[in-house]
Amino acid sequence: MAAPTDPGPSRIALQVRVNLDAVFKDAERTVPSSPPGGNIWTVLPDSVDGNTLYRFNLYRDPLICHIRGNRIVVRTKIHYWMEVGLRMAGNWIKGVGSCGVGPEGFREAWMGAEAEIGFTPDWALDLKVKPQEPALVNRCEITFLKVDITSNVQAGMKEALVKATAEMETQVRASALLRDRATALWNQLQQPFELSPGMIFMANPERIRMAPLRSEGRTLVLTPEIQARPSVVFGPRPATEARSLPSLDQAEPIEPGFHVRLALDLPFESASEQLTRNVVGKAFDTDHGRFEILSARVWGREGQAFLEVEMKGRVDGRVTLVGRPVFEEATGQLVLRDLDYTLESQGWFTRMGERLFRGSLRKTLSTQANFFLNQSLSDVRNQVEQGLNRELAPGLRLSGKVEGFRLSQLRVLEDRFQVDALLDGQVHVDVDGISDGFVVPERRSP
Repeated sequence: MAAPTDPGPSRIALQVRVNLDAVFKDAERTVPSSPPGGNIWTVLPDSVDGNTLYRFNLYRDPLICHIRGNRIVVRTKIHYWMEVGLRMAGNWIKGVGSCGVGPEGFREAWMGAEAEIGFTPDWALDLKVKPQEPALVNRCEITFLKVDITSNVQAGMKEALVKATAEMETQVRASALLRDRATALWNQLQQPFELSPGMIFMANPERIRMAPLRSEGRTLVLTPEIQARPSVVFGPRPATEARSLPSLDQAEPIEPGFHVRLALDLPFESASEQLTRNVVGKAFDTDHGRFEILSARVWGREGQAFLEVEMKGRVDGRVTLVGRPVFEEATGQLVLRDLDYTLESQGWFTRMGERLFRGSLRKTLSTQANFFLNQSLSDVRNQVEQGLNRELAPGLRLSGKVEGFRLSQLRVLEDRFQVDALLDGQVHVDVDGISDGFVVPERRSP
């Protein structure tokens, strides 16, 4: 038979959800609730004689952390008061003006930073942090002194936020978290997975592309698309050759889900073993005599299946039958239609004078051969779905559901029978222990 046209690789778009709660908790612990220097008289930067001073107190609300697309935003509202004083004789400082004190209430402002997350071709995370300019709710001005030291008061908290986000940037760039998780996933996809005894799933990955990042609440959603040529092999576990993780390709937005052409392979060797278990060593009674099968072999050629059996009984010898292999979707079995003896075997029966016997023998073998595929292909959907719901590696959990399942016509290849299964569905990977990939800095005292 001519080789079938290559339909190209199957595409499996995973949704990898990375919950960043642990990272945000680290940021909350890292940024002090009040910056250093509060309640300490400090000379105003533009004081000519050094005798004009100010002091303040400031505290922040809990950090508000969320994700917008591929951007992490960290914000907080700060509350502060400020007082200006003059140095008097004996270094006594007399307060001459204030804001945010007493009934008027603390002054307020919003502060924060924004970080853009990206990827590099070698599977490293890249984080670019940019501090946001404070958004003032109300300024702290003392008009009769022409003093506006709002920026001075906010400087300590701004510095703390910048330092914390800068540390996050360094940690993310140094982290091998993404690369390690991607390598673990790639290695797992290359391993044969036993769906059930004698049914082996092979993903055969070739390439990975990554869609732009997006977010769901406080969860970062990565959508890698794996291009693979998956197959299911009936028989012993095949040997595999490990391939290293390929470079990361960027892609346009990718619709999550998978559309897989899955080759279901039954090697002739496995078919022979299954037929052997069904008939070899067993005696069969027919209307025209008794016979026992000594050996059995199955192979295929030019779209046909061949059964070769050696028998003893009413007649002794070796005969070959040929039939048209068909997959019966209703029963989930591979059956042989129009099974008959080859011309050579028909001549052998004629010479032996056993024309009647060959009819009953053919009927018996036809019945047994219809079941030589001992694993119903209709079970593949359930078995594949089970394979889509498992732990890939520590911290990596695969979850999926098959939503569509169709089977195509059976083909006879050089060394096996093959049916294509077309599967559609959804699949995603949950990543746990995200903070394990980051260095958690020690908390700084206020």
